[in-house]
Amino acid sequence: MKNYNIIVKAKASQQGTFSQDKIKSFLKSNLGYTFKNVQGSSNKYWMTGQYIGNKFCEFMTGPRYYQLVINDRDFGVSAGGDLNAYQMAGEVKTAMYKHHMEAK
Repeated sequence: MKNYNIIVKAKASQQGTFSQDKIKSFLKSNLGYTFKNVQGSSNKYWMTGQYIGNKFCEFMTGPRYYQLVINDRDFGVSAGGDLNAYQMAGEVKTAMYKHHMEAK
């Protein structure tokens, strides 16, 4: 999958790296996303679906499609189609923003 769209990128002035466990935990516990490891990769996870309320909504049936990619200084979504990756990254950004605003 070559089509990668960044959700969050560390500022040049920030030091350190992103924690895969913290990012996945936030997306799972606060936004309801579910993941499975991508075989043979240490920083990629299939996004299998999302809990909306108490109902599980599967993203795709059959072959997996969206991947959460967590690099040292950014994380985002990769998919077979650039538009689909762009739209999913936008959905995650919007959900993160709404969660942040509701927490204030």
